[in-house]
Amino acid sequence: MIAGTPRPDELVERRRPLKILFLSAAYLPHVGGIEILLQQLCRGLRERGHAVEIVTADPRGPADVDGVRVHRLDVEGPLRARDVRGLHGLQRRVGEIRDAFGPDLVHSHDVGALLWLYERASRTSGVPLVVTVHNVMTRHLGEATGAFTPMAKMLEAADLVTAVSHHTL
Repeated sequence: MIAGTPRPDELVERRRPLKILFLSAAYLPHVGGIEILLQQLCRGLRERGHAVEIVTADPRGPADVDGVRVHRLDVEGPLRARDVRGLHGLQRRVGEIRDAFGPDLVHSHDVGALLWLYERASRTSGVPLVVTVHNVMTRHLGEATGAFTPMAKMLEAADLVTAVSHHTL
């Protein structure tokens, strides 16, 4: 945790509307469990007076879903092409989105490339980061070798890690 960064529970105690930026590998119109959960979370938070925006690695779809601004980035293209310049551009764009929205909290539902880009763009931002793990890949983090080492580092950088089940951690 960055010194001076409020803990996520301290934000709730303030009892004022929050600005929450969500990160997700995909979002509507792609339909899956995480996408529907995010839609419901955004709806409920907005009904309670909070502002929400979404950054997704899914470039296809509208920029507005149910009144929520959706920033769509093509992350897969530069990754597959190993395009360093393209990845730096995405990192910069993620930072610009964060700065323009000015979130009180960032909540990632993706332990992948989008979270990696966000963490690289936000090392000293002071914005608390919550990561929710939705799959059981993290069972292998104790061994943390190969492909799981970057995932373990991303989770360690979060201020709070939650999971949909105790089986995922």
